Amino acid sequence: MWEFVQEGSFTLQSEEDIMIEQKLFLEKLLEMDSFYANEHIVNLLLEVRGDLRTDKLEMLSAINKLLGLPEDEKLLFIVGRRLPPFQQFQNCG
Repeated sequence: MWEFVQEGSFTLQSEEDIMIEQKLFLEKLLEMDSFYANEHIVNLLLEVRGDLRTDKLEMLSAINKLLGLPEDEKLLFIVGRRLPPFQQFQNCG
């Protein structure tokens, strides 16, 4: 895969594109009795987790909040998320 990235035939998703994809995924999960967790280090919003029946709107709200930030604040969070002080979005701003 890295060879494809280097030669330009494959482009990695941006952080924002990943969040948009996650939002679309959550929106399409209808009538599911399941728990969703976003706990991998590459994920920006670790708080996007919960019961799909009761917490889905809250999870989507967190994603929408991040996507709605001004570009400079979004970039600050994306960079800062990789550092200990910004482990959760609610600690920012």
